[in-house]
Amino acid sequence: MNSVVGYARVSTREQFIDRLAYHYDQFNYVHPFREGNGRTQRVFWNRVARDAGWQLDWRAVHGATNDQASRAASEQQDFGPLREMFDQIVSKATPQGERDAAWRVAERARLSFPTSATEAVRRPQSGPSSAPQARTTMHMPGQSHRGPGNDGPGASR
Repeated sequence: MNSVVGYARVSTREQFIDRLAYHYDQFNYVHPFREGNGRTQRVFWNRVARDAGWQLDWRAVHGATNDQASRAASEQQDFGPLREMFDQIVSKATPQGERDAAWRVAERARLSFPTSATEAVRRPQSGPSSAPQARTTMHMPGQSHRGPGNDGPGASR
Protein backbone atom coordinates (compact mmCIF):
# COMPACT_ATOMS: atom_id res chain seq x y z
CA MET A 1 0.00 0.00 0.00
CA ASN A 2 2.94 2.37 0.56
CA SER A 3 3.56 2.68 -3.18
CA VAL A 4 -0.09 3.61 -3.81
CA VAL A 5 -0.04 6.10 -0.94
CA GLY A 6 3.25 7.57 -2.18
CA TYR A 7 1.79 7.87 -5.65
CA ALA A 8 -1.37 9.45 -4.16
CA ARG A 9 0.60 12.15 -2.29
CA VAL A 10 0.41 15.07 -4.62
CA SER A 11 0.36 18.82 -4.31
CA THR A 12 -3.20 19.49 -5.47
CA ARG A 13 -6.66 18.07 -4.91
CA GLU A 14 -7.11 17.79 -8.68
CA GLN A 15 -3.99 15.62 -9.02
CA PHE A 16 -5.17 13.41 -6.15
CA ILE A 17 -8.59 12.97 -7.81
CA ASP A 18 -6.93 12.07 -11.15
CA ARG A 19 -4.76 9.44 -9.53
CA LEU A 20 -7.58 8.12 -7.35
CA ALA A 21 -9.82 7.69 -10.42
CA TYR A 22 -7.08 5.78 -12.24
CA HIS A 23 -6.24 3.45 -9.34
CA TYR A 24 -9.91 2.94 -8.45
CA ASP A 25 -10.50 1.74 -12.01
CA GLN A 26 -7.51 -0.60 -11.82
CA PHE A 27 -8.75 -2.11 -8.56
CA ASN A 28 -12.22 -2.54 -10.09
CA TYR A 29 -10.59 -4.44 -12.94
CA VAL A 30 -8.92 -6.85 -10.52
CA HIS A 31 -12.27 -7.40 -8.70
CA PRO A 32 -10.61 -9.72 -6.17
CA PHE A 33 -13.63 -10.89 -4.17
CA ARG A 34 -16.87 -12.64 -5.08
CA GLU A 35 -18.73 -10.40 -2.63
CA GLY A 36 -17.78 -7.21 -0.81
CA ASN A 37 -15.58 -5.47 -3.39
CA GLY A 38 -17.40 -2.15 -2.97
CA ARG A 39 -17.28 -2.20 0.82
CA THR A 40 -13.64 -3.27 0.76
CA GLN A 41 -12.73 -0.49 -1.66
CA ARG A 42 -14.44 2.16 0.47
CA VAL A 43 -12.33 1.18 3.47
CA PHE A 44 -9.15 0.76 1.43
CA TRP A 45 -9.47 4.07 -0.48
CA ASN A 46 -10.45 5.92 2.71
CA ARG A 47 -7.18 4.72 4.23
CA VAL A 48 -5.13 5.62 1.15
CA ALA A 49 -6.78 9.05 1.00
CA ARG A 50 -6.29 9.74 4.70
CA ASP A 51 -2.62 8.73 4.54
CA ALA A 52 -2.22 11.09 1.58
CA GLY A 53 -3.88 13.98 3.47
CA TRP A 54 -7.45 13.66 2.12
CA GLN A 55 -10.72 12.12 3.21
CA LEU A 56 -13.60 10.61 1.25
CA ASP A 57 -17.28 11.01 2.13
CA TRP A 58 -19.03 8.19 0.31
CA ARG A 59 -22.54 9.29 1.38
CA ALA A 60 -22.97 11.27 -1.85
CA VAL A 61 -22.13 8.28 -4.07
CA HIS A 62 -25.09 6.22 -5.24
CA GLY A 63 -24.67 2.76 -6.72
CA ALA A 64 -25.86 3.77 -10.18
CA THR A 65 -23.43 6.71 -10.26
CA ASN A 66 -20.52 4.50 -9.24
CA ASP A 67 -21.51 1.78 -11.73
CA GLN A 68 -21.80 4.23 -14.64
CA ALA A 69 -18.51 5.95 -13.80
CA SER A 70 -16.72 2.63 -13.36
CA ARG A 71 -18.04 1.31 -16.67
CA ALA A 72 -16.97 4.46 -18.53
CA ALA A 73 -13.44 4.07 -17.16
CA SER A 74 -13.27 0.33 -17.76
CA GLU A 75 -14.87 0.11 -21.17
CA GLN A 76 -13.90 3.44 -22.78
CA GLN A 77 -10.92 4.56 -20.67
CA ASP A 78 -13.01 7.67 -19.88
CA PHE A 79 -12.04 8.74 -16.37
CA GLY A 80 -14.20 11.88 -16.47
CA PRO A 81 -17.21 10.36 -14.66
CA LEU A 82 -14.97 8.88 -11.93
CA ARG A 83 -13.24 12.25 -11.52
CA GLU A 84 -16.64 13.96 -11.23
CA MET A 85 -17.75 11.39 -8.64
CA PHE A 86 -14.59 11.84 -6.58
CA ASP A 87 -14.77 15.63 -6.92
CA GLN A 88 -18.00 15.41 -4.90
CA ILE A 89 -16.49 13.40 -2.04
CA VAL A 90 -12.81 14.43 -1.61
CA SER A 91 -11.88 16.96 1.08
CA LYS A 92 -8.85 17.75 3.24
CA ALA A 93 -8.31 15.16 5.97
CA THR A 94 -8.73 16.01 9.62
CA PRO A 95 -5.27 16.29 11.21
CA GLN A 96 -4.22 13.23 13.25
CA GLY A 97 -4.29 15.14 16.57
CA GLU A 98 -7.94 16.14 16.05
CA ARG A 99 -9.28 12.62 15.44
CA ASP A 100 -11.34 11.90 18.55
CA ALA A 101 -14.34 9.64 19.25
CA ALA A 102 -16.68 12.00 17.40
CA TRP A 103 -14.37 11.94 14.38
CA ARG A 104 -14.42 8.11 14.40
CA VAL A 105 -18.24 8.12 14.40
CA ALA A 106 -18.24 10.60 11.51
CA GLU A 107 -15.63 8.52 9.65
CA ARG A 108 -17.84 5.45 9.89
CA ALA A 109 -20.78 7.50 8.55
CA ARG A 110 -18.60 8.75 5.65
CA LEU A 111 -18.09 5.12 4.60
CA SER A 112 -21.87 5.06 4.04
CA PHE A 113 -22.54 1.41 4.64
CA PRO A 114 -26.34 1.16 4.43
CA THR A 115 -26.38 -2.22 6.23
CA SER A 116 -23.96 -4.29 8.22
CA ALA A 117 -21.52 -6.34 6.16
CA THR A 118 -23.13 -9.54 7.48
CA GLU A 119 -26.60 -8.44 6.30
CA ALA A 120 -25.27 -7.31 2.93
CA VAL A 121 -23.56 -10.66 2.28
CA ARG A 122 -26.68 -12.62 3.27
CA ARG A 123 -28.94 -10.70 0.86
CA PRO A 124 -29.47 -12.55 -2.40
CA GLN A 125 -27.94 -10.89 -5.42
CA SER A 126 -30.31 -10.06 -8.26
CA GLY A 127 -29.24 -10.06 -11.87
CA PRO A 128 -25.81 -10.58 -13.40
CA SER A 129 -22.70 -9.24 -11.77
CA SER A 130 -21.97 -5.59 -12.47
CA ALA A 131 -18.25 -6.26 -12.46
CA PRO A 132 -16.38 -5.07 -15.54
CA GLN A 133 -15.86 -8.06 -17.83
CA ALA A 134 -12.68 -7.75 -19.86
CA ARG A 135 -10.28 -5.02 -20.77
CA THR A 136 -7.69 -5.12 -23.47
CA THR A 137 -5.75 -1.96 -22.66
CA MET A 138 -4.94 0.29 -19.74
CA HIS A 139 -4.28 4.01 -19.76
CA MET A 140 -2.54 6.27 -17.25
CA PRO A 141 -4.01 9.76 -16.80
CA GLY A 142 -1.86 12.37 -18.47
CA GLN A 143 -0.21 9.92 -20.85
CA SER A 144 -1.09 9.14 -24.43
CA HIS A 145 -2.43 5.73 -25.31
CA ARG A 146 0.44 3.74 -26.80
CA GLY A 147 -1.60 0.78 -27.99
CA PRO A 148 -0.88 -2.95 -28.04
CA GLY A 149 2.64 -4.25 -28.19
CA ASN A 150 4.23 -1.76 -25.78
CA ASP A 151 5.37 -2.56 -22.26
CA GLY A 152 4.27 0.69 -20.61
CA PRO A 153 0.87 2.08 -19.68
CA GLY A 154 -1.47 1.41 -22.54
CA ALA A 155 -0.01 -2.02 -23.17
CA SER A 156 -2.35 -4.94 -23.83
CA ARG A 157 -3.05 -7.26 -20.96
